[in-house]
Amino acid sequence: MVPGQVILMLCSVAGGLLIFLLLADLMLGTKAKPSGASPSSFFTPAQLLSKQRRRMLVLFYGIAPATLFFVVSYSTDQIMPVLFSYIKTNATQYLVADKQEALNELLNGISPNVYPLLVLIGGLVFFAPVLRKPFVWMAQLFLRVAGTRARTDGLAREAAHKIIKQHSNNNDIIERSINENVCVIPLPQEFLSAPYRDQLAYKLLYIRDANFHDSRPQVSFKEIGRELGVSITFDDGGDIRPNIYFVPALLFYIVLCFMYTLFIPKAYVFTHWGITRFIQPILWPEPSVNGINSDLALSIVKSTFSFVGPLAIGFYLFSIRRTTFLREPVINTFSVIASFQFLIAVSVNTAFALLYIVFWKAGLRGGSPPSLFNVTTWLEIIMYSLTPVAALGAALFMSTRKASAIKYVSVLCFVSAFAFYFSQLSYEYYRQPVGYYWHQFVMGLFLAVSYVLAALLVRDASLVFIQLMPPSTSEEKAEEAVAPSFDL
Repeated sequence: MVPGQVILMLCSVAGGLLIFLLLADLMLGTKAKPSGASPSSFFTPAQLLSKQRRRMLVLFYGIAPATLFFVVSYSTDQIMPVLFSYIKTNATQYLVADKQEALNELLNGISPNVYPLLVLIGGLVFFAPVLRKPFVWMAQLFLRVAGTRARTDGLAREAAHKIIKQHSNNNDIIERSINENVCVIPLPQEFLSAPYRDQLAYKLLYIRDANFHDSRPQVSFKEIGRELGVSITFDDGGDIRPNIYFVPALLFYIVLCFMYTLFIPKAYVFTHWGITRFIQPILWPEPSVNGINSDLALSIVKSTFSFVGPLAIGFYLFSIRRTTFLREPVINTFSVIASFQFLIAVSVNTAFALLYIVFWKAGLRGGSPPSLFNVTTWLEIIMYSLTPVAALGAALFMSTRKASAIKYVSVLCFVSAFAFYFSQLSYEYYRQPVGYYWHQFVMGLFLAVSYVLAALLVRDASLVFIQLMPPSTSEEKAEEAVAPSFDL
């Protein structure tokens, strides 16, 4: 790399990291409307979740926008001249001659070295109080689908119930013990007329935030109970605990994707063999003189965030909801999570469609001019956004059939491959068949297999295998664990 490219790379990485940290702060600082019916509504996710759960949540939420920013920032040397040219062309309609000349001099005088800074400033604009509303709404929706507050409320109420029971419903003794052993905790106005169990649940969350911030709720409530002289036990069978193998699994997945972009174009020579006449037409990514086909690499990045990411989130949230809302029908759980998957995938695919338009105008992509006002563009966005839903649906179907692990994984991977195949097929037959769906079949299969291998490396089976019923669920818990409404 030449020095200029090194600077561009470092600036892009630094900018992407800053965007990621801002999104992490936004997610963990998300507030709910305070309500006496929900003790956790007075706390942020940063105060409610353990350190491991916070890391997982932030990674799922922030990595896609940060990566998209990095891609745009790293391409500023081609994108910004096009943007400046567009500004100059359209400024003639609104500015007088002398103002146009001043604007042209200003734009021509901007050094390419500050292009990433301009992109960063543009990215930071979206974190302004009004413009960041979509990010806040998405964070709230993510927490609602995961049942984060409902699960925390359930654990806090369960701990409060056990404390009250062990003190023979003598609330004065409990209050005296809290005031003497911990501190005096003022109650919000919303709890003044609430049942004592909810008041105590709020105080337990208050103590947990002050003294046991990084521990899992079950562990922290046990410690609080010990300080109050009571014994609190929980059934931990259904708790989802991310572990330390996540980062190696992510690196393993990245290496697999790099190998794919490096070697799959080499199979281009096989498309000219005589046997391929049975599957004509066929279009395959061609090898690049630089070793990496940039279009294929960008397609892998896009599919990672529009398919693999929503699929991982789907598995993760499915396991959490099945341990939080025990009475919720399985089909309702799937419908809620599938809708959230589709929303994420549509957002990512739309963002990349805009990115492709910018790249085309910058001369970085060939072909016919793309447009968001084209039916084929939205057909492609919608069809590819359904691929993670299809994969999760296949996993759910195989779970209901109690299939073996080999059959389960095989069906999951091949349904993913066919979902990619039919998405590309429908797009091409509406436009013009070129045969790229054969490669999309291979890529869909590769992404699904790579995800399964990486998820197994994490050693968290809930990221691959759907658990229809969490272990050790009692009737008492099932009666209480009812899915809440989606009032954000």
